[in-house]
Amino acid sequence: MDLLSRLTFTLATLSSVYFIRRANSDPNPSPPPKTNTFQKKDFLMTAGNEVTMRRHLNFITAVGLAHAVLAGLPEPQRPSMCPAYNDPSVDSGLFSWNKYTLSVLAVLTSAGLLRLAAYANLGSSFTFNITKPSSGLKTTGVHRYVRHPSYTAIMAIAIAMVMLFFRDGGLLGCWFGPQVARIVDKAALLWAFGVSPALFWARVTQEEEFLVKTFGREYEAYSARTKRFIPFVF
Repeated sequence: MDLLSRLTFTLATLSSVYFIRRANSDPNPSPPPKTNTFQKKDFLMTAGNEVTMRRHLNFITAVGLAHAVLAGLPEPQRPSMCPAYNDPSVDSGLFSWNKYTLSVLAVLTSAGLLRLAAYANLGSSFTFNITKPSSGLKTTGVHRYVRHPSYTAIMAIAIAMVMLFFRDGGLLGCWFGPQVARIVDKAALLWAFGVSPALFWARVTQEEEFLVKTFGREYEAYSARTKRFIPFVF
């Protein structure tokens, strides 16, 4: 049972790393033929890019993979990879199934699937740049319920990722000790719950301004009957 638990947890963690990478990879990376005014002032893709997951994706991937490997090891072998594993400051529960990790991994997986659904629904129109959708305004599929499902997904992924991989009781405590780990933990939480949502709010504001200019009353009517991020709520 212990082997099965470790194996399934490791696979679930690896799956979450996959979703994190896919969610931060442009499905249509070819640059648009002409830069427009909105791209020039798009903070998320210029100065703000330095504090996005996409900018630090390889580091995040490395931490996630290390978390999965440690979780797959039997308890007696974990100190070989995590020298402070038996220290009271390290929370071994972050590396096994429990209500907390089940909830976090469920959010990561669900948000990852939502992000991919948004990719698929927009097809070639989905880019990381603010450009006119090549297939027109999409109001069906996942976009029938909210205007920005991909942003809902990426913000949920950011929060869940921090809550699993960047807690002071996790690998940070293993590698850097409790004092450094607590500082990084607080910085990561500030980024996930403050900086990242602020960046995407600024991006949504710019994007909707562009869509109103592009589609006029069609987009205004769509906005009137849908919420931005959470159906019927917000």
